[in-house]
Amino acid sequence: MTITIRTFLLANLIFFVMTANAQSQKSKPEDDYAIGLEKYYNGGYQFAIPFFTTAIKTNPGNYEALIYRGNCYTYLHQFKLAEKDFDKASGHFHDNAKLDFAYGYLYNETGKYKKAIEYLDKAVSLDSKNALAYNTRGVSYQRMGNPRKAIENYSAAIKVDSTLGIAYNNRGTAVYENQDVAAASSYDIKTAIKDFTKALKYAPDLCIAMRNRGLAYGFIGKNELALKDLNSAISCEKDNSIFYLNRGALLTTMKQYREAVDDFNSALSLDRKQPEAYILLGEANDKEGNLQDAVMNEMEAGIIDKTYKALGDYNISRFYCLAKDKTLMLKYLKTAKKEGYFKPLDNLANFLKDNEFLKYKNDKDFEDFRNSVRGNRL
Repeated sequence: MTITIRTFLLANLIFFVMTANAQSQKSKPEDDYAIGLEKYYNGGYQFAIPFFTTAIKTNPGNYEALIYRGNCYTYLHQFKLAEKDFDKASGHFHDNAKLDFAYGYLYNETGKYKKAIEYLDKAVSLDSKNALAYNTRGVSYQRMGNPRKAIENYSAAIKVDSTLGIAYNNRGTAVYENQDVAAASSYDIKTAIKDFTKALKYAPDLCIAMRNRGLAYGFIGKNELALKDLNSAISCEKDNSIFYLNRGALLTTMKQYREAVDDFNSALSLDRKQPEAYILLGEANDKEGNLQDAVMNEMEAGIIDKTYKALGDYNISRFYCLAKDKTLMLKYLKTAKKEGYFKPLDNLANFLKDNEFLKYKNDKDFEDFRNSVRGNRL
């Protein structure tokens, strides 16, 4: 099962050097604007907003403050307020690269990718050195399922700014986030690893790049290197449930089931609404000999998301197969069939060649069921 993770973007648009009049005891509009910018560039978007608001009230002609306040709203996911600020500013700017980038970033974050690309096209036409605009446009193309155009834009960003770590990270993800990992060659994955490594060279605290490189190492079987990176990612961002999910999946492949169970439980403690975590937890619990826990985990996945019910029931049938309980094995196989689990050819093929089930190949009841699912595809 492929788990995608959304890519992360940098927020900064320009650099600002703050100046202040140390002798002045009375706040001035420019002081509020400067303080707002200082908090903005330190990532304190919610704290910057009141200062930008005061600056706008005291100087209605400060349309740059509107753009910055709008950016703050975007980063805080208050998208309607952001668009409102940008719309106010747009009436007073013509061909403004900063505003076009702000619109493009907003629409990229709200899933309006075609609209985002329109504004980002304008941004780079007005400022061909805006590396972040190329990077954000790459994200839009990637989310639209166009990895080739995404890679072109990430590469353009890197050409403008060879130290832009996020662009290396995003280019690396384009290898496997927009295609079946099995279709990516070992060379492609190694190329992605080089990009993740460069991302970490220029942005050592980029947690997502640690995670992505760990996944890539796992894809080519370098499990110890994968585990090292995933450990680093979790240390970097302890409240990211997906990182625990990823490490748990890796530990399962390494047959470290007890540790995998702990990671899946950690993921669920952070976010209970993850059907993938329950599916994987069930598999790890079964390997640990916790049959009833495993069954409950698989059932929980189907309760959270009905689209996982067929997979959960199929997994439960496998658990009972291993436990040599033919009655319950057949019960859950039939339920999985009713829910459409065997309709995809890959699922059917995997079932027909599953070594665990083949131990029942001479059992009439099992063979009748096997022929029923196989016959439906003939």
